[in-house]
Amino acid sequence: DAMEPAFCEGARALIVGGGYIGLEAAAVACKRGMSVTIIEMADRILQRVAAPETSDYFRALHVGRGVEIREATGLDRLLGEDHVTAAILADGTELQVDVVIVGIGISPATELAEAAGLELDNGIRVDEFGRTSDPSIWAAGDCASFPYKGERIRLESVPNAIDQAEIVADNMMGAEKTYVAKPWFWSDQYDVKLQIAGLNAGYDSVVSRVSDGSASFWYFKGDTLLAVDAMNDPRGYMIGKRLIEAGERVSLPSGTVLTEERVVCDRLFFLLEQASQCGQGRSEVRIRGENALIAFDGLLRVVELRLVQLSLLYPVTELLLLLTLLLLLLFLFCSYSCC
Repeated sequence: DAMEPAFCEGARALIVGGGYIGLEAAAVACKRGMSVTIIEMADRILQRVAAPETSDYFRALHVGRGVEIREATGLDRLLGEDHVTAAILADGTELQVDVVIVGIGISPATELAEAAGLELDNGIRVDEFGRTSDPSIWAAGDCASFPYKGERIRLESVPNAIDQAEIVADNMMGAEKTYVAKPWFWSDQYDVKLQIAGLNAGYDSVVSRVSDGSASFWYFKGDTLLAVDAMNDPRGYMIGKRLIEAGERVSLPSGTVLTEERVVCDRLFFLLEQASQCGQGRSEVRIRGENALIAFDGLLRVVELRLVQLSLLYPVTELLLLLTLLLLLLFLFCSYSCC
C-alpha cells in the first residue's frame, strides 16, 4: 500500500534482482505504464533457481513488454536527498529513477535461536519432526532447515510454511509425525502463470515442451524426474507434480533409445502397462533420441490417461452403488404394490 502511489504512469522504476520477486514487481510496474529496468548481478536472471531455458522464456517475456534487462550488472549506490532520484550501477552507468525495488533474497532470522544456544545450519536446524537441538523448542517455516531426501534444505514458500507448521503443531502435542515436504511454487507475470513442482537441485538435463501459448521444462538427474517449470501449462504441471509426489516408476528397458516413431509407439504401450502399476515405486522417466519430444508428449498423454482413470475410479464406484440402491428400492416398491 505504501508503494502504490509511486506506481504511476510514466514513472521510472529500477528493479534490483532478477529473481521471481523482482520479475513480478517488474510486471506490475510495466502494466502500470512505468518505464522499467531490471539489473541482475548474475550472468542471467533466475540463475539461482532455474535452468537457462526458463531464464530465456522470462527474459523474452519481459523484453517483449518493453522492460530493459541488464544482466551481469550490479548496483553501486543510490542518489537523492529525501527521495531517490538516480542509481549508479557497478559499471558506472547513471540511471534516473523515481522508484527502486530491491528483491535479492532473504537471510533467515536466527538471532533468537542463536541466543537460545540452538544449533544452526542454513537457518534453525530441526529434525524430521520440527524439533530443534533443544527438545523443548520447535521451529517451522522459512527459517527452519530440515532433512529432505538425504540432504538438508530450507524452503522459502507459503505452502511449506503452512504444511510444516501444521505437522509441528501436532508433534508438539505428541503426534510424532514425520514432515515430508512436497515443494511447489507459483508466480504470476502479465498473462503468464508459472507453476513449479519439485526441486531442480542437481539436475543434469532438461526436456523442453513448447507450444502456442504454453511451455514446460522438465528437470532430470540421470533417469529421475526432479522438477517441472510449467508456464500456462496446468496439464504438464499436474502430471509432473503427481509423478514427483507419488514416487511412481515409469521406466524404459535398460539401454532403450527412442529414435523412430514406430519404436516410440511400441514403447508407449509398454509405458502404459508400467504406468498402470500406480504407486509401486519411484518415478524415473528418461527418453532420448531424435524424436524425444514426440515420445515425451506421448508419455505425458499415457500418464495423464492413467491418472484420469484413477481419478474416475471412485466416482464410478459411487455411481454403481447408487444404481444398485435404486434397483433395490424399485424391487421393494414393486413387491409392495403386488401385495
